[in-house]
Amino acid sequence: MVGRLIRGVGGIIVVAAMGVVVARASAGPMQEEYLYDLPEPTDYVSDFLSDRLDQALGQPDAVTLIEALNDVALYEVSGLAERVSGLLDDPRDPIRNGAVAALIASDARQYAEKMLRLTQWSGAASSGEVIERIQRIDLALGKWRVRAGVEVWVDRVGRELGPRALQWSAATALGSAGFDDAAVIDVLRAAVVDRGRAIEIRMAAAEALGKLRDAELEPTAARLSEESTAGAMMATRVLKRHGSAEAIEQLHGLAQHTEPAVQGEAMRQLFAIDVALVWRYRALAVASGDPEVRLVNVRALAERHELDSIDLLLTALDDAHPMVRDSARVGLHVLSNDADLFEVIRDGLRRILTDGLAQHRTREPTHWRAVEQAALLIGHLDDQTMAETLLVLVDYPRLEARLAAVDALRRLAPPAMRGPMVDLQKQQMRRIKAGVPGRHYSDAGGAEDPNVRIAHEDLVGGEVAQTLGVWDVREATPLFVELIPKVKKVGHAVGREYFRAGAIWALGMIYEDDAPAGIAEAIAGRMNDDFSLDPEYTEVRVQSVIAIGRMKAMAHAEDMHKRVAYLTDDLRIRAAGRWAYERMKGVVLEQPKLEPVAYVSSFYSPVNRNAGAGGSDESTDD
Repeated sequence: MVGRLIRGVGGIIVVAAMGVVVARASAGPMQEEYLYDLPEPTDYVSDFLSDRLDQALGQPDAVTLIEALNDVALYEVSGLAERVSGLLDDPRDPIRNGAVAALIASDARQYAEKMLRLTQWSGAASSGEVIERIQRIDLALGKWRVRAGVEVWVDRVGRELGPRALQWSAATALGSAGFDDAAVIDVLRAAVVDRGRAIEIRMAAAEALGKLRDAELEPTAARLSEESTAGAMMATRVLKRHGSAEAIEQLHGLAQHTEPAVQGEAMRQLFAIDVALVWRYRALAVASGDPEVRLVNVRALAERHELDSIDLLLTALDDAHPMVRDSARVGLHVLSNDADLFEVIRDGLRRILTDGLAQHRTREPTHWRAVEQAALLIGHLDDQTMAETLLVLVDYPRLEARLAAVDALRRLAPPAMRGPMVDLQKQQMRRIKAGVPGRHYSDAGGAEDPNVRIAHEDLVGGEVAQTLGVWDVREATPLFVELIPKVKKVGHAVGREYFRAGAIWALGMIYEDDAPAGIAEAIAGRMNDDFSLDPEYTEVRVQSVIAIGRMKAMAHAEDMHKRVAYLTDDLRIRAAGRWAYERMKGVVLEQPKLEPVAYVSSFYSPVNRNAGAGGSDESTDD
């Protein structure tokens, strides 16, 4: 397949095609439909591998043991924990390390105290393997909250036993274990204020104190705040769960530190105590050079119903960091529910979009981020007066703003835009056919890249097609029918996958429960095109299945049944076929299943290395 759609975090869609990667600001209705569930893949350790691992763990040679232990850890084989635990007594460090890793990976907590014995520090010089093993045990036993480990860790931190790495892991384990005994607090407090200790140990002690106590550490934090920037950062960690008046006063002082990392952490803690505590720093929502500081202030402004909050949030819509500008848009959306602020917000968005028109023909627009965010929000505010402006912005130089403009138009659904949107779709088709799709450019310094430009036009065209489908614009039918056939033009194969899929999806919406015979036949041809040397794009096939089901093209009902039965077909197509068959026939087919994946390994053929001197090595294979 030339291109593919990948669902990402937070509704972001990434389209990867011929090495071109572009991010979508929002998913269209075709992608937001959840008509079917996909089964989750399952896996298991095959009997073959389990038996071979069992045999391998009984072999004396180090190579076989290490490989076996690595696989026990990799596949989290819990059934071999007892045999693995016996290798903790092996005198060879690599074997011990492998056994520790395997037991931790398989969550074998019953052997925690046996592993703990391997963390005792003798004072002798040790290899990196020993240090790594002790660290791994410390962190695991801390996470498991093993009470027996507390004495060991307190002793190591208090007496400064071993290398700094082991003092760090002991302090970290004390924080994770969660036992706030007086001895634990005392040793951590002593470590964090000791300027002679390594900074990483002090920082770990501060982190642990912040996890263990929500009071009484204000004097310690005040002492740390008098130090350098590192001391201020430790103070914020010590006060992590504190909410007293004294702690709040200290956090305000830290929020005004010259180091942005300290500012941001202090403000986040003030936000957690009471969002109003952050409002005094609101100017930093746009003035700070640190995105974390800007972000916490932008989020705080969403709960401050004042006019200057609106001005700051409107400015933050153009922030260079995506999380900051997204949060600014969300904050404005929340504040728009306040009748006293609605018109101010709407007018501010109108100004941004109108200013965007001035850069419509600019090669590299300077405020495209604000245009994108304003377009996304104006659609939610139902501002019909901006429809014509949004239509022009569909041809903006930046993809993000173009997609946002289409999204806004789809939500507004202005009747006067039905005809112009059809005309726009015609223009997009002409561009893709000609391979010269307009004035937008790639993200790399404005360089014109034909593949990027085609991919952008393909995405925008697909979104416009879906919009016409949602609006039930039958006048667009001839255009959509023209997009059904598969045409892979040399040099421009990156284009038209999403456009065609969107057009087919739109036909399903327009002709819901009323399948035109010729159109249904053409779409069915795309659905079934999976055996040729040049098979149809998967996204086009999936949307073809959905369109046939939505149209209830009964002549193709059995095709749906076959789609579900084809074990080698794409899982999305099989699941969509099941949905379509149920919609057409009212019969619920069995959910497509994924065959469990068996973990196997060809490495193991354990050999008896202790064969007698008079004979050759004997294989232990059955």
